[in-house]
Amino acid sequence: MAYNRYQRTFLFIVFYLVYGSVYAIKDVSAEKKTTLAANTSVEAIDIFHGAIGTAPLFTDPNWNLKYKQESAYGLIEFGVDESNDAAQDYPYTVSVTLDIEYWTPKYPSAVNGFDYHTEQKTVEVTYDPLNSDKHVVFLKYDDALRVKAKITSSGLTITPGVTNTNLYLKASTVVERRYHMDRTYFSTNGLSGLNFDASINTSDEIVSVSWNDNLNAEYYDLEWVYVDDYGTTQGTPLTMTNIPFTLQDFKFNATRVRLRSQNEATVNFTMPLIYDRGYLVFRLRGVGYVSDNGYLNGYTK
Repeated sequence: MAYNRYQRTFLFIVFYLVYGSVYAIKDVSAEKKTTLAANTSVEAIDIFHGAIGTAPLFTDPNWNLKYKQESAYGLIEFGVDESNDAAQDYPYTVSVTLDIEYWTPKYPSAVNGFDYHTEQKTVEVTYDPLNSDKHVVFLKYDDALRVKAKITSSGLTITPGVTNTNLYLKASTVVERRYHMDRTYFSTNGLSGLNFDASINTSDEIVSVSWNDNLNAEYYDLEWVYVDDYGTTQGTPLTMTNIPFTLQDFKFNATRVRLRSQNEATVNFTMPLIYDRGYLVFRLRGVGYVSDNGYLNGYTK
């Protein structure tokens, strides 16, 4: 009978080694309207600050242990949605006057509340189906964590007069933060917290690995070491507790891939099954920014 190297199922040992570092992400809040008329308004408020204008910026006294805010701005957009099938086949110009409000944190300490700002802007866009340029106007407000725009009572002025212009008005806030990874994740959730899974498909000769993306990591380093299970007694394979393996094997004899977090529920990875009978030992580590140096050189430990 031919020898089947997959006749014994591989077993998997998984090490979760986690500690604190941080990763950067952009938090975006937005409101967009496409049916525009006099007094139409849009508003966006940063996801952590729904009470802006009436309460301190940070209601959580431990916010600085959870993330560091790198930058923030509010954005007002007025333009033509050219992806809409309602686009006209001839040029036109639209002007509109907007009443704009925006809120910025007081300095030097953001916990002191907000400064309130107002202004009125008249903007204009020209649509030309033969011109590939974007037909949109952007108004940017640095440091704003809440922005609001309202079309004045004079409404929109369109030349020539058309009714099907597929215009839009949008407000958004964009805040970049560096989130700290949870230092106590496994002490409170256990090894099952990430729902790490490794399985073998002998028909396709692949190994599939997956885990929950809930550590706030910028990247994940997945490493594995193959260890055969051949012992000194014929026909008696070594058990997991008896295989010759130490953590030094990850330093000198491991394969590593770096997988970027996609901010989705699960991270998935597949690799070819090229090993003889034995064990695959996995190590999963989050990778992120350390302190404020801005470099991706911080491992979880």
